[in-house]
Amino acid sequence: MNSVASEIGIDVSMDTLDISIGGGKAFLVKNDRNACEELAARLPRPCVVHIESSGGHERLVARVLRASGIEVRTHDPLRVKRISQARAGKAKTDPIDARNLASAGRLLPVRTPKTVEHDNLADHSRAIEALKDAAREFLVRARSAQLDSVAQSAYLDAAQTLRMRAETLERQFVARVKASSHATRYELALSVEGVGPCMARVCVAELPEDLTHLTTAQIAAYAGLAPIDNSSGRH
Repeated sequence: MNSVASEIGIDVSMDTLDISIGGGKAFLVKNDRNACEELAARLPRPCVVHIESSGGHERLVARVLRASGIEVRTHDPLRVKRISQARAGKAKTDPIDARNLASAGRLLPVRTPKTVEHDNLADHSRAIEALKDAAREFLVRARSAQLDSVAQSAYLDAAQTLRMRAETLERQFVARVKASSHATRYELALSVEGVGPCMARVCVAELPEDLTHLTTAQIAAYAGLAPIDNSSGRH
């Protein structure tokens, strides 16, 4: 006779995890390796764990649990928020989110998790975009009317430093992706008319490995993350 898998919800923050088993009262543990390994040993078997994407803070517990043989499903935060609103009004607390994930996570679509390699490529790509965004912000500040010349020079120097660092990271990304299992996807993206290195990088880093469940509009939304490369006329 097959056992029914327990549905477990985990609400993740940078430092802590709120866990609800079967929609029951949530309990709190630290979001560190020792606590995650203890949690893996403590959870009932069989079970399915539901976690919402949380800016990478969910990666440690997801990897530890998967390594112990537990099925972990990572969900879109917007879908989780809608469930929380529907089930608990406007309340937003971590224990409530954990309970909602435990009791309703099975209703959410299953997403294929990124591999560690894919996560690392995404981190690399996002670091490039963050540096470019910061450089643009400093350039905007440097154009402020009546700005002190010392401050303007400081902003311009900072923008230049950030742009140079971003360019170095871009070159490193190309070498890294070509040596990875995503090399073919990267070259395929580059082969599409109008797609340049920036868009190819973002598509490889951000698009799921399995595209079968995405609509054309969703794929376009991912691609829209890439800025236009004015120097080449390509994205």
